[in-house]
Amino acid sequence: MGYDVKVYNCHINDEKKGAIYMDKKIFIYIMNTTKKVNDRLFHEGNVPWPLWWNNKAYYLKKDAARLNFQKPGKGKIFFGPCKKDMRWEISDIIGESPDKAIYIVGLSNYEFQPRRIVYYMKINGKPMTFREAYNRFPNIIGTGIHIKPTNKAFHYRFEYYGKQQSIELKYKHLGVIVSCKNKKAPHHDEWIQDIARNSTNFKKCGPDCCFVGNKDSVFFGQKDIKVDKNFCNLLKKGKLSKGNLDKNSVTTNNPIPNARGNHLILNNESASQMIEVLEEMGDNI
Repeated sequence: MGYDVKVYNCHINDEKKGAIYMDKKIFIYIMNTTKKVNDRLFHEGNVPWPLWWNNKAYYLKKDAARLNFQKPGKGKIFFGPCKKDMRWEISDIIGESPDKAIYIVGLSNYEFQPRRIVYYMKINGKPMTFREAYNRFPNIIGTGIHIKPTNKAFHYRFEYYGKQQSIELKYKHLGVIVSCKNKKAPHHDEWIQDIARNSTNFKKCGPDCCFVGNKDSVFFGQKDIKVDKNFCNLLKKGKLSKGNLDKNSVTTNNPIPNARGNHLILNNESASQMIEVLEEMGDNI
């Protein structure tokens, strides 16, 4: 059964309201890496990567076998590749307001309906470069982390919006992971523009930054946490990163309209309301 989201029963003392609502922001996006396997939610991508998973959750050949290692639970979650603009935006916010509480929430895509809340995480600390992440989290090299730092700069060319770009980076892709039956590490064709940032002529090619959620972050996964009408009412209080939000188009089967390359942002009071709902769900994981 789905979780009954209690949005409007928030017992918040009015005197504390201002402090609770200050400096909170939630980034909500649709995960293109979810689908249905054996009637359960399956996450086929490499991020977000719960740090309690082992590499069998990514490298086994059959999805049904991988699903057995995608354990729901509470703990630190790594967020790195993809969502380039969102990562850059979060990095800039942390740089300007280091005390701001920033959360990331992932919702299932159209391949898994009814839509689900897949995970949420509160960003813990400052952004890391992929060089720092490689050294800090050796257990997720090859899954959440797919490139390795080098001392030598390598010259790369890539296409960005139809135009050829050149860049030098002190990174190399991991290539084949020998310990995982010769399967390639993810993003072998896309990693360059994922971290190129404004070293090119185009500012938003993607930052060399990644994040880790705190120990209270939750990956719901197979726990059947539905996006219901009350949750959609909270989503309607947000703003799209690109364009205007048509609140009438926000439904349980279409929680973020025009979601491709886009994300929803909630601030302050509406963010606090959603955080309370998410934490209540997380208490039952």
